Amino acid sequence: MATNTHNPEDLQRINYELFIWMCTTLALFNTFLIFLSKDFAAVSVAIRINLLLCLVFLLDFFHRLRTADSKHQYFFKHYGWLDLLSSLPINGSNLARVVRLIRTTRSLRALGGRAVIRDVGSHRANTALFSIFLGVILILEFGSIAILKAEAGADGATIQNAEDAFWWVIITIATVGYGDEYPVTEAGRFVGIVIIVAGVATFSTLSGYLAHNFLGRKQVPEGGGIEAIDEVLVELKQLREENAELRQMQEQTHADIRVLKSSLADQHSQTNSESKKQGG
Repeated sequence: MATNTHNPEDLQRINYELFIWMCTTLALFNTFLIFLSKDFAAVSVAIRINLLLCLVFLLDFFHRLRTADSKHQYFFKHYGWLDLLSSLPINGSNLARVVRLIRTTRSLRALGGRAVIRDVGSHRANTALFSIFLGVILILEFGSIAILKAEAGADGATIQNAEDAFWWVIITIATVGYGDEYPVTEAGRFVGIVIIVAGVATFSTLSGYLAHNFLGRKQVPEGGGIEAIDEVLVELKQLREENAELRQMQEQTHADIRVLKSSLADQHSQTNSESKKQGG
C-alpha cells in the first residue's frame, strides 16, 4: 500500500492518485482540443470542463498541503507550487500539468503494476467512489459534445450551446428530466438513452458505496491486517488442539464403555453358569 509521507515522489492512496492522474490527462487532452480543434461545440465544452478540473486540482493542492508533514518543504522543496500552478486557469498551468503527469507516472511505474492493482483491489469501495467522480466528468464532457453535434441545426432543437448541453446532461444523469431541454433528433435521443443508463449505473454504484460505509461490517484498521491474520491463525490452532483433545477423550470414553460392556457380559455369563449348576 502506498505510503503517506507527502513527498510528491511518493504516493498517497493509489486509487486517489490514479483519479488525479486521469483528471490531469483529460485536462491536457482538452488543452490540445481547444487549440487544435475547429469544432466550436467541442471547444466550448472543453473550456468549461477544464475550469471544473481546475477546481479539482485546487482541492487536491489544499489536501496535499493540509496533510503534508512539512508544509514549507512540500510547497518549495517538493514542488507544491507546481500543484498550485496546475490548478489555475492560465496558460502556464499546462506546463505544470505535464510535469505533474510525468512525476505521478514515474512514481506509479516505480511502484509496479502488481502493487497498483493489488492496492486498488483491496480498497474497492474508494476506487468505486473515485470512478464515479471520473465517470461523471467524462459523461458531462463527451455527452455534452455528442448532444451538441446531434442537435446542431435541427428544427425545434432546444439544446443550442454548451450551457444547455451541460444542464441537460446533468439532469439526465440524475434521472430528473425537467423537460425544459430535450433532444429532438434520433441521434440526440440515442445519446439520451446512453446517458440515462450511465446515470442509473452511477447512482447505483454510489448507493452501494454509501451502504458499504454506513451499513457494512467494521473494516480492519490500516496497518493491522497482518496482526489480525496472526490472531486468527492462533485461534484456529487453539481450536484444532482442543478438537484433537476432544476426539481423544471421545475415543477413550468409547474404549471404557466397551470394556465395561465386556465386563458386564462376563459377569452375566458367570452368573448364568452358577445358576445352572445350582439348579442341576
